[in-house]
Amino acid sequence: MIHDLGFVRRCAVALFWAASVGMPGCGPSENLPECAPVSGTVTIDGVPLGSAMVTFYPEKGENRGHASTDSEGKYTLSTYGSQDGAVVGKHTAVVERFIAPFPAQPGGKLPSAKSEVPKKYYRMETSPLKVEVKPGINNVIDLPLVK
Repeated sequence: MIHDLGFVRRCAVALFWAASVGMPGCGPSENLPECAPVSGTVTIDGVPLGSAMVTFYPEKGENRGHASTDSEGKYTLSTYGSQDGAVVGKHTAVVERFIAPFPAQPGGKLPSAKSEVPKKYYRMETSPLKVEVKPGINNVIDLPLVK
């Protein structure tokens, strides 16, 4: 049992301060590209796609926005902080959802993960999902996939 709670509090404050200093924000005051809020719904053949990963790859720069979809296929992107959106400009959107493999029998060889999304959507080089994030607005960008 720790008897010196003052020491624990000082350590907690120091850790919080160190973590907050190391976390970048999104905006011109930080000399980072401007972000705008982005949300939407991912569907495959009209059915919401839950538990998928969505990534927006900007045409210029390396600051990717990413999110996971909920059970209704809804997502909200984060780039630098929680749900701050994506960098303003043109992007290629990528959607991934893989099913974890299980061995055919106990102790058996583990098969490769199986994708529930057609290959063209989960590779940046082949994704047809070209989108634009506009400044100063809430961008609603739905991603309808087709098998």
